[in-house]
Amino acid sequence: NDDMRRGKPACHKAFGEAEAILGGNAMQVLAFEYLADTQQLSAAHKLQAIRILASASGLAGMASGQIMDIKDMNDKIDLDYLEKTHRLKTGSLMASCITIPIACKDDCPASTRRSLTAFAQDIGLCFQIQDDILDASEHAPMSNGQRNELNYPSVIGMEKTKELLAMHCKQCLHHLDNIKEKAKLLRAITHYIATRSN
Repeated sequence: NDDMRRGKPACHKAFGEAEAILGGNAMQVLAFEYLADTQQLSAAHKLQAIRILASASGLAGMASGQIMDIKDMNDKIDLDYLEKTHRLKTGSLMASCITIPIACKDDCPASTRRSLTAFAQDIGLCFQIQDDILDASEHAPMSNGQRNELNYPSVIGMEKTKELLAMHCKQCLHHLDNIKEKAKLLRAITHYIATRSN
C-alpha cells in the first residue's frame, strides 16, 4: 500500500488498483510463457525452470510471504517472523533467478552449485533489508523498537538494521569465495544491493 515505490508513484496510485493487480498478474504469467517458448533450453530444463518459478511464486514462496506481510500480527512480530516473511515474499523470487540457471546447467560442479544456492537464498534478504532502510528513511524517523510496520527498522531499529544488512551481505560474499573470478558479477550485484539509494 505504499504511495511511492523507488521514487515514483506506486502502480496502484498511478493507474488504479484493479489495473495494478492485472498488470502484476500479466507480468507473472509472461515469465512462464517466456520459459515455455525459449529455444535455449531442452524440454526437461524448461520443465525444471517452470517448476522452480512456480514454487517461488506460489504457496512455497512469494504468495505465503505476502500473506504474512499483510496479516495483522500486532506485537507478535519478531525478528524470526520478519526474516521468514522477507525470505518468502522477496527472497524466493530473487533466488529463482539463480537457481533456475543452476538447474539448467548439467555440468555445474557440486561445490559451485552449493555455493550459488546458498548465495541465492541470502541475496533476496539483503535486498529487502535495504528496501526497508530506504523506505524508513523516506518517512518520519522512528525510535528503536517501535512496531508500526512489518519492516526491520520498526522491529529492531535503524542502527541494528544496518548492522544486519552488513552481516548478511558479508555472508553472501563469503558464499562466493570458492567461485572466485567467475563470481565477479554476483559480487558487484551484492555491493549494488547493499548501497543502492532507490
